[in-house]
Amino acid sequence: MKKKQKKGYKLSDEIKEQLKVQAEIRQKEYEEEHRDEKAIKKEEKKKKREEKKIQRKIKREENKISLPKAFESIFCIVYLGFLIICIWNFFSLSKINKVYLMIGCLTTVLTFGDSFHLIPRIIDNFKKGGIQNREFWLGLGTQISSITMTWFYLLLYFVYRKLFPQNLPGTVFDVFIGLTVILRILICLLPQNKWYTNEKNLVISIIRNLIFLATGIMEIVLFAMIGNKGGLGLWKMAIAIGLSFLFYLPVAFGSKKHPKIGILMIPKTLCYVWMIVMFLDIMGKV
Repeated sequence: MKKKQKKGYKLSDEIKEQLKVQAEIRQKEYEEEHRDEKAIKKEEKKKKREEKKIQRKIKREENKISLPKAFESIFCIVYLGFLIICIWNFFSLSKINKVYLMIGCLTTVLTFGDSFHLIPRIIDNFKKGGIQNREFWLGLGTQISSITMTWFYLLLYFVYRKLFPQNLPGTVFDVFIGLTVILRILICLLPQNKWYTNEKNLVISIIRNLIFLATGIMEIVLFAMIGNKGGLGLWKMAIAIGLSFLFYLPVAFGSKKHPKIGILMIPKTLCYVWMIVMFLDIMGKV
């Protein structure tokens, strides 16, 4: 009996040892499982924090106006404001001399056309997420400004005739100017221009702008030949017109494929500002 009890006592110790080992193993497994759960939860919280940071950053970027866009918008606002002031000045002198009425109409046409082109761009720059139907509004603005710029050069020719009645180029010149203006406007109205899409019809663009260039070249010749007659200094108009086409044509042909070329519209616009300033300079001289 004593031997059996002794043997049983040893067996009991072995079982206890085994149970202890098993308990330790289970404890480790439990700790590892909970450690994994904590790590996963910690990782999830970290991801959520990062996602929130990214979302906040995106919102800040969306609301933030880039420096080039801010400069463009300020430039456009100042330019349109300048034209409006000039319109008032020219029309206020229209009772003294009818040439100022023509110059006022010329400046009004320029302002009207550029407003359709520039105001959607200003709104697009400032509005969160950009303007709705962006392609349509920018395309419509480009179409209208293309037509009004043609009128601008027609009115500029009328101003020339009014200022220099002794140096008229003749009937043939009048007819040619009229034809280029009419053709340009009719072509601008064609749906093949695809004004309201990102697509471009290169052939019709070339035809449309070559006709416009023909009008410009004729007026460059006129103002260059008039010299400094009357001390008005309007021979410089030829330089301003030439530079405006030099800056405009690369944009007309390549801006949709290479949008950065559009920056040339700023010096082109400054050429028109120069033209209006020339007319401001002759106030009181005619």
